[in-house]
Amino acid sequence: MTGIKKIGEEKYLVRVWLGYDERGKQRFCNQTVYGSRKEAERRRADLLTQKSRRELVPSEKMTLGEFIADYLDNVARHRVRANTLRAYAESIARYVPERLCRKRLQRLDMSDFERLYSRMADKGLSPETIRAVHAVLRVALRHAKYRRRIIAHDPTEGVVLPRRDAREMSALSRADATRLIAAIRDDRRCGVLLELILVLGLRPSEALGIRVQDVDLDRARLSICQRIVWLRGGDFDIDVPKSKRSARRLIIPPYLIAYLREQRRRAMEMRLRAGPEWTDLDLLFPTRRGGPLRPNNIIRRQFKPALKRANLPDNIRLYDLRHAHATLLAAAGVPLRVVADQLGHANPYVTVTTYQHVTDDMASAAADVFENLFGDQEGGGLKGSTSTSAKP
Repeated sequence: MTGIKKIGEEKYLVRVWLGYDERGKQRFCNQTVYGSRKEAERRRADLLTQKSRRELVPSEKMTLGEFIADYLDNVARHRVRANTLRAYAESIARYVPERLCRKRLQRLDMSDFERLYSRMADKGLSPETIRAVHAVLRVALRHAKYRRRIIAHDPTEGVVLPRRDAREMSALSRADATRLIAAIRDDRRCGVLLELILVLGLRPSEALGIRVQDVDLDRARLSICQRIVWLRGGDFDIDVPKSKRSARRLIIPPYLIAYLREQRRRAMEMRLRAGPEWTDLDLLFPTRRGGPLRPNNIIRRQFKPALKRANLPDNIRLYDLRHAHATLLAAAGVPLRVVADQLGHANPYVTVTTYQHVTDDMASAAADVFENLFGDQEGGGLKGSTSTSAKP
């Protein structure tokens, strides 16, 4: 074939050769042109120009759904953790409609994704959810364009996303934290667990994953080696820490040693009572049969009642205890690098922008600095300064 073939009345197939794929199979870009042969020749000349600019891709019948499935299975699976991969797949299955998944990759355009995100917003889904779905689609389609070279343009590029909600995180003052600790200690079952999250700045998943062997009470050290990740459907994974820096060793405040020793004894008693029904995960905070505790149950049965007893707002989340840890350390003058290490952050910038919050106490301390500097000045001049007149 010369590149143009008549296949009907005023209908031509235009073909441009694009070399071989990784399996040694020839690749072509095929397009149908309706009209005269001259129009077909002009179209082929345009395609050759695109080829010279590396803008032409081979004809591909793969749909969006087929490509996303292939990308998750053969690319993302080797780059992200299993629970992250599962979250990617679930977000596509839940929010991307079948109609869009059946559309060919090469026929997608920006309007497809603008309509998708608009409909998601109309259903009341948050900007964060929409952005999470977009992130999966974006990285997959960029792979299709730049790595696989099966689309000429990324149809998600330039899509306007909804503005992120500015989530107000609850910052506990020292007085708030003191009342909460007092209320937490009323709970024998999970009081120590909740106190550890606040005092050591743990992620709830890290606290749930603490094993007896991870706690060295003689040296007052706690090693963060694993975490419990609860999945949709009620199952759970035992996963490694979130990042390399998240696997860390923390110093336990001396006053907590007795509480942890009692918790270890309690876990051993539970194991003996359960007998052959015990699931041996070596957890420091197990259920009555040895499995991990469920965060939702802890929040409903222990955390929310503790907030009420402490006369604190009901909208404080369990994860906010980790935020409070960073804020209290900052208020005490602990160096930022130490706070970042305590939280398991590789970059202190994350610590500053996400986890430290200005409490009323901290704001008052900042105001006091300038009150002490300038508050006792007279006549508008600084204390101890003299006013001089400018001479012509």
